[in-house]
Amino acid sequence: MDLLTDLPARAPLVSCRLLQEQFPVLGDLNIDNLPWPSTDTLRRHGRFWAQEAEAVLWSRLTDPALDRADPVRTGWLATKSSLDALRYLYLARGERVTAGRPVLARALDDRTLGWPWIDDVSEAFDAAREHRPPPNTGGAPSARYLTAALLCVRSVSAALTDAVRDQSRGRGRERRTS
Repeated sequence: MDLLTDLPARAPLVSCRLLQEQFPVLGDLNIDNLPWPSTDTLRRHGRFWAQEAEAVLWSRLTDPALDRADPVRTGWLATKSSLDALRYLYLARGERVTAGRPVLARALDDRTLGWPWIDDVSEAFDAAREHRPPPNTGGAPSARYLTAALLCVRSVSAALTDAVRDQSRGRGRERRTS
């Protein structure tokens, strides 16, 4: 039986989402039986996750059949990747929101950070959930959605890498001064 004690180290994003969104599970989930993952764990796991996500998105984006791809399905993949990337970013900054729509709203508020891809991620979010039809322009929506997701994942990966590097430098200084 898994008592969830090491789940934050094995799957920090799953841990955060279970605690915040309260997916139906047997038993009671709280920080007493499922500890909140550390910021360091979230950053490091997010960087590893981003490598895999980038490879998947690039593979799909360079698929010769992309122009015939279903934009709803492609929008789902782009949205899933983008939202998970943004979840890692905000959780690693100490925030505790994990549900899709609030995470996207938070990212839309961060437009000032120079994220040219965020509007395409938002459009992919709506198209993937069939809240609005995708533009009828052949494979263009699929390519835009995947490109936006790839840029999102790369931006978040860079931010997490910088945070890990800064944290490592801080530890190095602490060791030298002690």
